[in-house]
Amino acid sequence: MRQIINCNDNSYANLGDKRLNLRFEKVLNTLSNQVECSIPRVFKQWGQTKAMY
Repeated sequence: MRQIINCNDNSYANLGDKRLNLRFEKVLNTLSNQVECSIPRVFKQWGQTKAMY
């Protein structure tokens, strides 16, 4: 997976929790690698899809 977003600089979002910041980074990177796909197609498991919404 190609990493497009880098959370280390904290200049784009600070959600107040390192875990949330890391999750946000993962979601953005996952979505940015498959912009043409729907969310259920990008996040293949139901739990991931539900968490995204």
